[in-house]
Amino acid sequence: MLRIKVALFLLFTSASSAWADEALQRWVVDFKQEAQTQGISNNILNEVFQDFTPLPEVIRLDRKQPEEKLSFTKYFNNMLAPIQIRKGQRLYQENNGILRNIGENFNVQPHYVIALWGMESNYGSNSGNFLVPHALATLAYEGRRAAFFRGELLAALKILQSGVISLQDMRGSWAGAMGQCQFMPSSYLKYAVDYDGDGKKDIWQNKADVLASIANYLASEGWNGQLSWGSKVRFLENTPPKDGLDKIYGLDKIENWKKQNLQLLQPTTKLGDGLLKLTVPGKSDEGTWLTTGNFDVFMKWNRSRYFAVAAGSLGDAIYGQ
Repeated sequence: MLRIKVALFLLFTSASSAWADEALQRWVVDFKQEAQTQGISNNILNEVFQDFTPLPEVIRLDRKQPEEKLSFTKYFNNMLAPIQIRKGQRLYQENNGILRNIGENFNVQPHYVIALWGMESNYGSNSGNFLVPHALATLAYEGRRAAFFRGELLAALKILQSGVISLQDMRGSWAGAMGQCQFMPSSYLKYAVDYDGDGKKDIWQNKADVLASIANYLASEGWNGQLSWGSKVRFLENTPPKDGLDKIYGLDKIENWKKQNLQLLQPTTKLGDGLLKLTVPGKSDEGTWLTTGNFDVFMKWNRSRYFAVAAGSLGDAIYGQ
């Protein structure tokens, strides 16, 4: 009886594996046909898919559910650890010349460019080591957002075909974010810059291209170089903010916000005379910020209030505000 059960198990496992292999092969054939209609060469397609099998670690990370959401305070303190601020300040000084030029060309304050560099890859030291086309193919084949990642895979193949980078060097996160600024392939095609004029938009190794590409993203999405992103505030007397207070108050000018017994904790911050929004990224006792349209540009970069407030605050800390 035991031998029969083992034999049946092996037969079932073998059949399941064969079915999975066949399904993958059908998917690859279908994808290749679509890619060819978009101008991707057979050479690129064969190079990418000749040894491709879905990456188990990518599947695991895609399906992973966080056990407990990190509090805003803990996230903020991690992102603005003293070592991170000091490293950002040192790199700001070391790259002052190119940062000044980039800031003038794109009308973006350089300290926010440095901050995003630090937030995304720890200033270029941790960009991820997954082979981007294979990670994207895995997610396009059996991920939760297959259509999205299929589009990103097509964009990645277009980048490969341009010759800017080899397949083996096209490394990034498990979700396909690439290089020192962690652009998705579609963002690379839209925002990457060849700042030093060497003929390549290299966000993996070329620091000038990395920093200029970050600035170009911000500028392209509406950044105002004459304003800050926001200021931390507090309410005077007995008017503490409630969770979601920004949704209640909406947009208003600074003079009207001050009438709500609101005090700027960074009084020299340039908020301008336009409409400002109250932002409560975490719980009400974890801090409140009054934010400009530049905060919304940070939110386009990463749709997380945690991230946007931390990125702006890291830039301010690097600059000494």
